[in-house]
Amino acid sequence: MGKLHVMDLSGDRVTLFDEADNAIAEKTFNDLRAKGYLAYKMDGDTRKGEQIRDFDKTAETVILSPPLVGG
Repeated sequence: MGKLHVMDLSGDRVTLFDEADNAIAEKTFNDLRAKGYLAYKMDGDTRKGEQIRDFDKTAETVILSPPLVGG
């Protein structure tokens, strides 16, 4: 079972998915990536993530965070 974490102004929203049933998670991923969100794949107990550009239905955890705004 995978987890899709979305970090936004409302906090941390979590959507659970698996390889067979991931349509909602994949749509959320694609919609937010189109808005500029950054995506990271986290597997295992490591604290390091790998940036991804496409939804990975085999990932343990995917984190989406809004783009940073500087000024």
